[in-house]
Amino acid sequence: MLVRARQRRRGKATPTAKSGMKLCCIYGTRAVSAETTASVARLLAQLVAGLAHARPDWQFQVVAPSGGHVEGAVYQVPTLNPALRLSLRVGKRLCGWRESDLWARKAVQALDDGRETPDVFLCCTGALPVLLRARFPQSKIIYWIHSLPGREAVQAALDAVSASDALVLPTRALYDCLWQRFEADCFPTPVWLFRNWVDPDLFAPVSTARRAALRQEFAVPADALALVHVGGWAPNKGLRVLLHALRASPPPTGRRVVLLTAAGTSIRRRQALAAGVDLVELERLSPARMNELYNAADVGVVPSVWFENAPLSVLEMMAAERPVLAAQAGGIPELVEATQTGWLVSMPNDVAGWAQALQRVYAASAGDLERMGKAGRQRVLSLFTPAIAVEQWTALLEQLVASPQT
Repeated sequence: MLVRARQRRRGKATPTAKSGMKLCCIYGTRAVSAETTASVARLLAQLVAGLAHARPDWQFQVVAPSGGHVEGAVYQVPTLNPALRLSLRVGKRLCGWRESDLWARKAVQALDDGRETPDVFLCCTGALPVLLRARFPQSKIIYWIHSLPGREAVQAALDAVSASDALVLPTRALYDCLWQRFEADCFPTPVWLFRNWVDPDLFAPVSTARRAALRQEFAVPADALALVHVGGWAPNKGLRVLLHALRASPPPTGRRVVLLTAAGTSIRRRQALAAGVDLVELERLSPARMNELYNAADVGVVPSVWFENAPLSVLEMMAAERPVLAAQAGGIPELVEATQTGWLVSMPNDVAGWAQALQRVYAASAGDLERMGKAGRQRVLSLFTPAIAVEQWTALLEQLVASPQT
């Protein structure tokens, strides 16, 4: 089990004298901590904390663009020297460098000023592997890919892959898509398929009494069917498709449906969608608060209309013993077992398909929902735990350090 990061006073950690492998993890868009709402940043914090707990003889460094905290690691927010600051401004203006490119150069410059060269770099930003390979040719580079590169960026993605010593992918679906995009040009880098995970202590079912209190807190009537959605109005999260399906497929007469969506607005608001159907928009919630939202609901809905790699929201819902109705998109079918832990809609933005799937949800008994929810949590405990992740990543890091540079 990963050690959950505890709240500490922010600031630079003091390095301790250690021997053994040094791992430097670089994240390029947000602060890294176990409490963040950003999924990949949270996974990275949990992974490093777990590795530090399992291997106290190793050294860990986390580099991110803003302040955070990771248990067991030195946390660094890079600063720019005047010359690099000027070159980045010129590159942005004349060469069209993106923010991720600017951040990558900033991070590498800060690392280059350090005294110790890491044995292994772990990066989640595509601009980093090529820069790291040029500056640190003797270090091993792991590229942990969480999203499919855009078609306009295939060459840049292939360069990043080729500069890496290992790729870690959370789903077979992501591997298959990368293979299709890269195979014509050679896809040389060894791949490890490591599933994402959730903390089953943080995301877990609550007591019947607590659940009743949460439903009241989130304004869900006791007799209503509550659906929970994550992502608000972000176009790729498919809320528009789901709303059309709810209007096209209202619940049976006398039954009410409440759709709860998180991260949709800065203030909470409620509106009627159709007869017997209400939409409640919620603000962005912390991980602990999200678990309470899942427990207030009956079914999780994930109507994504893009390539979803391995969305943590699906695993969180399952860990909270909620069956999941989801689009058959990307790696979602590797998480949800149709008819066992939820339902899958084969065409993600097919309103008629979603309307039919909603009818199956309406027809499910309380016993059916409970059975599927328990099966989902058992699936999480069997396949998607922090302990499994730490064991896999430890073995990979040991293997990389022991292997010669090629």
